[in-house]
Amino acid sequence: MGASQSWACQGPCVTKCDGANIIHAGDQQFLTQYTVGELIGSGAFSQVRACWRCSSGSQDDGALAVKIIDMSSPVFEDSLGSIGGREEVDILQRLRHRNIIGVKGVWDEDDRWIFVVLERPSGGELLQAMSDPRLEVVVPVVVTVARQLLQALEYLHRSKIAHRDVKPENVLLETDPVETGVWNIKLIDFGLAARFGQSNWAPCKKGFGAALVCGTPYYCAPEVWAGQYGPKTDVWAAGVLLYLTMFGAYPFFAPKVDALEAAIRSPETRPPFVATAMSRKQPKGPQMSLQALELSLHQVMDVFPKEEIVDVSTYQVSQACRDFVGHLLAKDSETRPGAMAAATHRWLKGNGADDSGRKIPTDVRARSGWLAKRPSVDPIIEQTRTAQLEFFKEQHRAVIVSNRGMRKKVDGPLFEVAGDNCNFGTSEHAPNLMPMNAS
Repeated sequence: MGASQSWACQGPCVTKCDGANIIHAGDQQFLTQYTVGELIGSGAFSQVRACWRCSSGSQDDGALAVKIIDMSSPVFEDSLGSIGGREEVDILQRLRHRNIIGVKGVWDEDDRWIFVVLERPSGGELLQAMSDPRLEVVVPVVVTVARQLLQALEYLHRSKIAHRDVKPENVLLETDPVETGVWNIKLIDFGLAARFGQSNWAPCKKGFGAALVCGTPYYCAPEVWAGQYGPKTDVWAAGVLLYLTMFGAYPFFAPKVDALEAAIRSPETRPPFVATAMSRKQPKGPQMSLQALELSLHQVMDVFPKEEIVDVSTYQVSQACRDFVGHLLAKDSETRPGAMAAATHRWLKGNGADDSGRKIPTDVRARSGWLAKRPSVDPIIEQTRTAQLEFFKEQHRAVIVSNRGMRKKVDGPLFEVAGDNCNFGTSEHAPNLMPMNAS
């Protein structure tokens, strides 16, 4: 990146900051340039909020989001696989691909807060959209998604970068397929990404005991459990994602982490390629998400009571489809194809012709979406973060440029919008909100 790059805000200068190219806005601080709206995603050390430019004051720039990274978070010290906020930003700024989330501008303020303005896809998370009962999803739709995902991964790997956290929650749709019928994806969340040969391209299996830091258990390739990483770990994770999309289950499942590791690493186990569906009744008890499983990895859980399973034995995919997914899930990384080779498989090249017109059952899609459902945000954590951001704003007494060009000081709480002031808050002009992840 360089100063010649066109950014949402005018007049930034480029400086070196811990090895990353960070855009500073000088006197034009972030809060003088953007209105920040509702919370749409949260993670260990950041949150994502809707945002739009003060100069528009409406939906003209509504398709934007801001990732707010707290560099003082102890997570950066505790998480073995986390690359750090500035390194993540540096990676994002260097990427230019139609299927990878785009950066519009970056502000690094007070050596603590990093504000990353991103494009904002409106279609939501992949499997949440696919589980919409208003849609009829045929297997060739998965071909479209698979081709784009592999192209994005091939671009990353050619750029000497591995994502290391490929999963449905990190794949968004550019538009709502209910409205457009289009399935264009955007890969997001590079909080665990790493460059090949980098020092944090390192084993982090010891993180499994508490919070998993280098991926999500069901998406971890066999070599990851042995502390080995490479670009083909992303290909494995893509295979798990695609299997879950079409079969409503993980290719390898166990409720205890040791058993899960054994199932994934054993040369004797194979994906069953049998669809599992969930009835339209609500599951008994609280919905146990994958993230909740990560917090209690050694706890046995009866996730899906047997009486909630419905018969979908008549649903089968073609041998070509099974062969494609099976290649992605090859246990030996030496025989597993890279992203480029995987994208040339005959099932993709033939646009899934062997499965033309074959619908993925609604109840299979419902279970896929249920498994990939993101947990709700802890309100206490978010209240604390909001208070800290409020303190940041009050410390700086940011000068706000209104839509009429009048300069005003910010008074009042972060989440109020008074008239045409530019501030943290919500507004009737805010864009429709869809989920977006934060590391």
